Amino acid sequence: MGNQPHNMPQRNLWVSGIVLMVLGALWLFAQVFDLQLGAIFWPWFVIVPGILLLVWGLSLQSGSGLGLSIAGSIVTVVGLVLFYQQLFDQFQSWAYAWALVAPGGVGLGHVLYGVFHNDQALVRTGSRILGIAAAIFVGGLIFFEVIIGISGYGLGFWAWPLLLIVAGMAVVGLGLWRNSRPEGPPQ
Repeated sequence: MGNQPHNMPQRNLWVSGIVLMVLGALWLFAQVFDLQLGAIFWPWFVIVPGILLLVWGLSLQSGSGLGLSIAGSIVTVVGLVLFYQQLFDQFQSWAYAWALVAPGGVGLGHVLYGVFHNDQALVRTGSRILGIAAAIFVGGLIFFEVIIGISGYGLGFWAWPLLLIVAGMAVVGLGLWRNSRPEGPPQ
């Protein structure tokens, strides 16, 4: 047992050195093969601080722990949404993805803090908030993606143009029908 405190710093040095070598090798690989990792992975500069803030909040027993957990959840969810949007070039999804951030991040912070500190009231509250966030998100997704076709697909891609064509045909048909009727009252 007396050796353990001496060995722990040695092991930490080894692990730290290996982590640094792996990071350096990955960076060199990206440089050699001209991989634009920064263009894809920049949202991690939002995700990692969010996770750290969340962990910090979860580690506190006081009332400020819940607030930090909520803030960390919000920041982490923002980063995850940005990562998805960057990866798939879907930034127009902010039209409805905001619901994942707030109220979704708020509910997630409640649930995580409640689970971590065995507070079922917080878990129930957070679950209700997450349900509201999911409903808003799904409603927005359906409206913006399916009906309007904000991403270039959905009903907005073909249904609205077809609806205009049908409406135009109805207007022309009404005009033809009115012109084909005899003028004046019937005798």
